[in-house]
Amino acid sequence: VSHHMVWIAMELYMPWGMQKPGVAAMADFLCEKYSLKIWVISEQSYVPESFDLADVESCEDEVLQIVEALPFQDKFLYVMNSCHGGVKTIWSLGARRISAAVIMNFTVWFSDEFYGSPAFQGMMKVLGGHMATYGRRDIDGAEKYVGNFLFTPCPQDLERVVALYRSELKVAGDNFWKLTEHLKCMEQTPYLKTLPPLPAEVPLIMACGSLSPALIVQESAMRLCEIARNSSLAYIPDSKQWWSVEGDAEVKAVAYLLGEVLSFNGKHV
Repeated sequence: VSHHMVWIAMELYMPWGMQKPGVAAMADFLCEKYSLKIWVISEQSYVPESFDLADVESCEDEVLQIVEALPFQDKFLYVMNSCHGGVKTIWSLGARRISAAVIMNFTVWFSDEFYGSPAFQGMMKVLGGHMATYGRRDIDGAEKYVGNFLFTPCPQDLERVVALYRSELKVAGDNFWKLTEHLKCMEQTPYLKTLPPLPAEVPLIMACGSLSPALIVQESAMRLCEIARNSSLAYIPDSKQWWSVEGDAEVKAVAYLLGEVLSFNGKHV
């Protein structure tokens, strides 16, 4: 093994079982070529009883502890495809352990003007309804959100992903439902504003779906870039947020991006 990758796999509203085939296809492209081993941290890695699900800092600390417990000491490429923590790990481990960090579809770092505004309060009310849906483990209700995160060129493809989502929700474990019920949209912005600048020794690449929501995803990614001294933005073509189930082209685009990062071996890309 020449390279290690740590993958934080807690995509918004998506259980690991649904993300896994896309990550496996990406691994087929990368692992042999780069002599790469991928370590996946999913919702199944958590012990929800051991930390406060409603507290941003507690969730961030949980991810950091899991990463530090992995049984290797080499530097690694850190990939965060998660809405349940993982940012603190980059700042805490820094260049001592992380060769580069890629964050995909980073969410909810809002501007001062928007945070707390009537429009923000309206958004929080909608998201509160989403969290209540997952709190009830309401599969019929949850399937209605698929179109918010999926770019599809035809109705048949939407039907394919909805059917896949329903099947994965039926077998999703308690951790998925508990974590999704406790999205920390209100608390995320104040927490992120406390982060110091990220040193240039840690390259940070923010990857966004080209069709992802500007307010929630793309502007949030730009704000994190602003406090990282060696950062860049990349876009996943023809994608909203659920790139791993949108199609082969989106999966290959992510694999190509990560391959570039591995080729540069931690330098700015």
